[in-house]
Amino acid sequence: MRRLATALLLVLSLAGLDAHGAPPPRPLSGCALLTAPRTAEEIAVYAEPGVQRVALLPLERIPRISRDDAQTTLAALTRKGRWIKIAYDDAERQGWIEAPRSWEYLPWKDALAGREARLLPAMKKGVYALRPAPVDGGAETGQLAKNQLVRIVSVQDDWALAEKPSGWFRWRDAEGRLTISLDPFPLP
Repeated sequence: MRRLATALLLVLSLAGLDAHGAPPPRPLSGCALLTAPRTAEEIAVYAEPGVQRVALLPLERIPRISRDDAQTTLAALTRKGRWIKIAYDDAERQGWIEAPRSWEYLPWKDALAGREARLLPAMKKGVYALRPAPVDGGAETGQLAKNQLVRIVSVQDDWALAEKPSGWFRWRDAEGRLTISLDPFPLP
């Protein structure tokens, strides 16, 4: 029996699921992309900007929103001057970092316009819907497929305008979690 339980946990972990059968949570989108060169070392994380250090972590241990090995891309949850709030672990604990000048802070509207993105798999059916305007409800003009690569023309709030097929879709859900991947290759 113990072997069966261990084997089941192994299969679930390899499938990207937790012990309860749910996929890991989708990343929070925040307000912007924060891109750091891979040469960055340890990052000090604070409870408030510059007050009460809560962690000193290697950059590669902070959850990324892209699997790009050339740079580290994080979600900036909010910003106060040079201080940026991020989720610094898999439990989504949040803290403030002082981003070095070599890091790029790019609001989502600017980061997504003209970029290709891929719709995440295993989303609710409505997330794949294309709409004629950036609003919930109403007519659908088409459907995107899971893992489909789309070029984003523009962004309005939580909505992105896809080039082909043309229409508006949610790039993040009402909870602020990403519905897209910035990685060019499909996810499982």
